[in-house]
Amino acid sequence: MTDSYPAAIIPMFSLTVAISAIILSWIISSLLDHTDQLWPFVSFLQLFVPEGQVSTWQSLLCITFGTLSLWLWCSMAQHELKEKSAPQTAYLLVAIIRILVVATGYFQLLLFSVNSADNNQTHYNSTVRMFLSVKLILVTQIILSVRFLQLTRLHTAARIILLTQSSCGMMIFYYYNLVGNKSYNGEYPYRRAPGRAYYPYMYCAIGEWMMVSAFLVFTLLQALELRHFEIRLPEGALHILLNM
Repeated sequence: MTDSYPAAIIPMFSLTVAISAIILSWIISSLLDHTDQLWPFVSFLQLFVPEGQVSTWQSLLCITFGTLSLWLWCSMAQHELKEKSAPQTAYLLVAIIRILVVATGYFQLLLFSVNSADNNQTHYNSTVRMFLSVKLILVTQIILSVRFLQLTRLHTAARIILLTQSSCGMMIFYYYNLVGNKSYNGEYPYRRAPGRAYYPYMYCAIGEWMMVSAFLVFTLLQALELRHFEIRLPEGALHILLNM
């Protein structure tokens, strides 16, 4: 015997944890004057105690359930492809997405396990690679949905918009990160950005927020698409897990 649960609860939980982590860390960081209240880097929210500890633990939960939700999306896509007797090309695209999902989870772990104050280059590289992996997932999903799946035009258009937004955000983040570093003679600003480096800092933060918000909406999109897909667990398994 098995129990069935809507798969959408996984991305919704991940989204809830991510948003609550950002808001809570932002409030604490602002109250303690650890970052610019109006234009904080999302990365800055895990630099200092106590908001850094809150952000890190919640981020680990978000990574776990976010990766699982993407994996479930692939399972849903594969199930639909079997019903339609799709060609092997479609299954190859699903396999590519699964590989990219694992890569995204790995880069997220690197991102949140390295403090940008201690090793900014590793943190920066992990950020770029993570969002690049997400963009490749979006591109592959767009191809898969247009050619083989029965996703609505609205969902496909949403992916195109998110891809455009995150790409623009990455370019802004990359350019003004370089400009900001030069303004500081190679030393990164971790608190309020004063003087001539404030505007590069502000634009760089905007670029990062564009990428992060696109990722959050992408998670919401997964929840909408997984609402009719079910997870099957052994009877009573969830009750046992919740009472451990």
